[in-house]
Amino acid sequence: MIIARHFSPLISGLGFGRSTLIFFLITLFSYAHAQFIPELKAKLDQFTENSWQEKVYVHLDKPYYAIGETIWFKVYLVGAFSLKPDAAISTLVHVELINPKKEIVASRVINVEKDKGKGAGDIVLQSDSLDVTLEQGDYLLRAYTNMQRNFDPPPYFTKVIPILPSLTNYDKISAHHPEAQDADSMDVQFFPEGGDPVAGINGWVAFKAVSSSGKGVDVKGGIYDHEGNLAALFQSAHCGMGAFCFQPERGKSYSAKVTLANSGVEHERNFPTVLDWGYALNVDNYSRKDQIIVKVQTNLPEGLNGVMLIGQTRGKVFYEQIIDSNQPAWGGIMQKTGLPPGVTQFTLFAPDGTPHCERLVFIQNDNFDVQVNIETDKSLYESGDSVKITVTTGGSEANLSMSVTHMSLVKQDSTSDDIKTNLLLTSDLKGHVESPGYYFMNDSPERERHLDYVMMTHGWRRFIWKEVMKYENEVPEFLPEKGANIIGVIKDAYDTGKQVKGIVSLTLLPNVFPSSQVTTNDHGKFIFMGYNFAMDTDLLLQAERFKIKKTGKPGKGNKNVAIQLIEHRSPPLGDISQWQKSLRLDHHMIRNYYKALDLTFIQDKATVLLDEITVKGYQPDVYNKYGAIYDQPSSRIEMESLGVAAMTSVNIFELLKGRVAGVRFEPDGRVSIRGSNASLSGNVDPLFLLDN
Repeated sequence: MIIARHFSPLISGLGFGRSTLIFFLITLFSYAHAQFIPELKAKLDQFTENSWQEKVYVHLDKPYYAIGETIWFKVYLVGAFSLKPDAAISTLVHVELINPKKEIVASRVINVEKDKGKGAGDIVLQSDSLDVTLEQGDYLLRAYTNMQRNFDPPPYFTKVIPILPSLTNYDKISAHHPEAQDADSMDVQFFPEGGDPVAGINGWVAFKAVSSSGKGVDVKGGIYDHEGNLAALFQSAHCGMGAFCFQPERGKSYSAKVTLANSGVEHERNFPTVLDWGYALNVDNYSRKDQIIVKVQTNLPEGLNGVMLIGQTRGKVFYEQIIDSNQPAWGGIMQKTGLPPGVTQFTLFAPDGTPHCERLVFIQNDNFDVQVNIETDKSLYESGDSVKITVTTGGSEANLSMSVTHMSLVKQDSTSDDIKTNLLLTSDLKGHVESPGYYFMNDSPERERHLDYVMMTHGWRRFIWKEVMKYENEVPEFLPEKGANIIGVIKDAYDTGKQVKGIVSLTLLPNVFPSSQVTTNDHGKFIFMGYNFAMDTDLLLQAERFKIKKTGKPGKGNKNVAIQLIEHRSPPLGDISQWQKSLRLDHHMIRNYYKALDLTFIQDKATVLLDEITVKGYQPDVYNKYGAIYDQPSSRIEMESLGVAAMTSVNIFELLKGRVAGVRFEPDGRVSIRGSNASLSGNVDPLFLLDN
């Protein structure tokens, strides 16, 4: 209508009739729609290909540890959209262990094999190894690539690890008592399907209730209008989640009255504001095994004319539909066959291209599974026997890791997070998903419905369409690490607050010539990327400032600059209120754990425990390898201590000048030593030895 009012004076002056105007507007809308979807898909392809999103998963050998043990882990790195290791651009993963006081007590940089996406490491849980006093409690293991820091919320891998006292301090641990459920401390949120409740449209509303510990709690209650009239009833079905049908009325506001199950105390909670006008999106992913049923509704007078529906999974659009109908409702059916497994996002766009509704569904696909079989060479073993294990994957190429522990050390939990649940489900959703392994156990209508509650109560974390549409392949703030990055700035030597532009060269000692040279940006910042050092390496950085002539051309630079390196800084921790509430171990389980842990020190009756001894070591004299023909020298110069001078000096005499007392260098090249056994002139000629 706005377009019609804008163009009507011009069109009337040219003698066009009303029918021609309507035809022109329809053609204009159709052209805009025909352009919008290809442009959106092209932008999404560009975003998917160039945003370099990655996923990290860390496999631990156990779910919990005692002080004194070692955390063994393996890192897996893949591209976020393809889930393939060769799609990841980084080759370094940062792994950090954080204590309940929000202190990083251990940090590891894991080198990941390029195109294989794997790396390994360990953390010894000993105070002297970590230079910090370890205490029992819930620790957080965090793993991330530098590229992941560019996204909000950052998609880091996190896992809570309970750490128990050492074996010698077992008696200091206290039994765990279940925490009381306080209705005032529980959080209840309501999620209308698609995004907002719309007046006059009957739709689903999902909800999620969690305690202060972050675990789902069973609740029941009702939705009431501002006059106190009951509009809907609800009751949780799984992990504090559930859904109910609700048709709000225009002009009314609503609130929820919630009680914990089996409790008579009622508490009032907020309910989302009802839209007077808008769209609603309903997706049924569980009624039919091989099909998805979609329904779109609106209460706008013009109906659904020009509305567009897009479906995408991990950056690839698999469904697109332009709805040219002036009716208030539309329905469609699509096949699941061929869809990749994981979280799928449906988005409803208004005719002007604004996204109005979003709905997530999960696609199960058994083709993603790898059948792993483990066989041992014997069924029974004696103490001290070696165990031969054969692992097969049914012909599939696989990258595997395996941990072996005492059966009493680990409490088996088939509902916990693993690499499949992480890569396909939890890493693509906002918030904490409780017991994700439960949704992958087996196919059942009830389990699929519970998984749908997860989809309706957790937002899509990978991107929002507004970011995709404005994406221009900008240089990210945090760059990918394909090895060590050496980052810094150059400043004016006499005014260190002033950053200057120049050239920086990097030399890997003991090489003489620079291995690389870069130009800084206008703010003096430079970066050398992708260095892999097998051992400790000395680096030499040299910088020269640009000098610009009045003509605007570069002149001879000067070296009156200072170089400041920028060290890696860990990202902020953010809110830790949820991860501090972890797996609760009862006293009986902990006792069994320590009993099994003690068995690792006392293997059998043949084991003899020795008394403690002290071993002393002495640093050998490296110069004795040449023999002791002559006495100890009065002075020594080690080349390693001379740095650049050791490589830039013309000869050995230039190195000795000014560094050894009593040694003189004559203009004719002769060298003499002033000493007590000198000749009448007070000087003697030196004796030169090479390797004695």
